[in-house]
Amino acid sequence: MAIKHLMLPLEFCRVCRSPNLFSLFELSPTPPGDLFYPNQSDALAADKYPLRLGICDDCGYLHLQDTLDPKISYANYIYESKVTVGLGSRFTQLVEEIISITNLQKGSLVVDLGSNDGSLLKSFQEKGMVTVGVEPSKPIVELTDNSDTVVINEYFSSGTTQKIKDKFGHASVVTASYVYANIDNLANFTKNVNNLLSDDGLFVVQTGYHPAQIDILNFDYIYHEHFSYFSVSVLKRLMETAGLELIDARSNPLKGGSVTIFAQKSGGARSISENVNQFRSYEQNRKIHKPEIYFDFAKTIQSKKENTLHILTDAVAKGASIVGYGASHSTTTLLHHFEIGHLFDYLVDDNRRKLGLYSPGYGLEVRPSETLFDEKPDYVVILAWQHTESIIQRNRSLLDQGIQFIVPLPDFRILRAQDH
Repeated sequence: MAIKHLMLPLEFCRVCRSPNLFSLFELSPTPPGDLFYPNQSDALAADKYPLRLGICDDCGYLHLQDTLDPKISYANYIYESKVTVGLGSRFTQLVEEIISITNLQKGSLVVDLGSNDGSLLKSFQEKGMVTVGVEPSKPIVELTDNSDTVVINEYFSSGTTQKIKDKFGHASVVTASYVYANIDNLANFTKNVNNLLSDDGLFVVQTGYHPAQIDILNFDYIYHEHFSYFSVSVLKRLMETAGLELIDARSNPLKGGSVTIFAQKSGGARSISENVNQFRSYEQNRKIHKPEIYFDFAKTIQSKKENTLHILTDAVAKGASIVGYGASHSTTTLLHHFEIGHLFDYLVDDNRRKLGLYSPGYGLEVRPSETLFDEKPDYVVILAWQHTESIIQRNRSLLDQGIQFIVPLPDFRILRAQDH
């Protein structure tokens, strides 16, 4: 496979179009993180691609320096929103926030970009809204279990915009939840949103907030689908390039730290919340748009890698069995960058669609989490470490049976029965 034709280096900033892009650090190359394979041989032979992080010297936009062809990531995409811990309740909360800001009436049109399995739209439907989803992954569209939802199976474009307007009119609300970081041409995408919105419409973006993620060493949120890593300051500038203005920003703890922003057409009637300036001041004081903080981040991650690799290697050398808990994009990054995948017997996961598949690059079989009760490995490494609390709650009895759980980040911990 001609990798160089599938990876294109970013030459101009997606936000301000500056050519002054600065290299920061590089993680170990990985296959596309969520492409799990039906057989082990294909999984072991999976092509790996660079993960190089860079920053715009002019506007501070943090990004991957290379863009992987989205068709590779989405051809057999199997991530489902409903399996992410806490996301369902967050969607319910988000709908309430949007209604409070917009005074949204029943029958209003809501369009969700990157609608996945329709979880967010279902929350809007429960409030009596007309809903339309746009989702490029056909396997995921087929999982949408609500016949009242219209889902357009294509990438969001000017053509998609016109198609929606012709059939439904302008949208009162357009949402992009955990998809904005996956967009290559952000400027055109956001201009199409503006074109789709009614004059008093609201654009709502929910995405990872990298200043918060850095604090907990959430480096494994870096993977090929995530072209962008946003601050509120950068998001504000991006909205302005598309004729929108940022009116509010709110944080939430999902995915290691997230931010929800609300934007309207420039000059709209809604006032701008003081939250926006508070975020921007915080980012300026932390120097989040300067390279130095990322150099320190990379050094810390390297130290964590060396410690984790040493402890796990020593355990295997002494005859211990090790299993990983979690099979996702982020666990692929963690396994490959820490170079620990060869130390695991298999992975377990709660996403039923991944069971029986094999992890990209290492070829680790994904089994149901119930397997742990039968196999009783010596150690379970919580690769999905951001969800440690909920995983331990569901598997507390395993601790009582002597199985030890390892949490690799942000601080390496070994959890034993006496600890809980």
